[in-house]
Amino acid sequence: MFTLIFAIIVGLGIAYFATQNTLFVPIILSNNTPIAEVPLYVIIIGSLFVGIAIAAIISAVESLSSSVTIYGKERMIEKLQNKMHDMEVELARLKGEKEERRVVVEEHTHTPGVLDNLRHKLHFR
Repeated sequence: MFTLIFAIIVGLGIAYFATQNTLFVPIILSNNTPIAEVPLYVIIIGSLFVGIAIAAIISAVESLSSSVTIYGKERMIEKLQNKMHDMEVELARLKGEKEERRVVVEEHTHTPGVLDNLRHKLHFR
């Protein structure tokens, strides 16, 4: 509803502008020979629409460029997250190996008791 009301107001503004600028202006490209005579409001409103079209094209190109950049950054983030996950898995594996080494070191630091020494010297198992 708002769009309809806005379009009506803009249309009324353009109609009023057109009635105030009915002077015909010659269009000359070369040789000082007029090609056509067009009302002034057509030239002004046409220039406005050409400007809007050029701005829309520039905006679309910038939007496309931004989309491509964002897509590339998302791919980079995904690769880095995969690499981080692989590093976390490797870190967990290395921590597991380190704990196994501690267990082995603790087993080797066991000092045999008196009975173990005697059994070893007498070759009893």
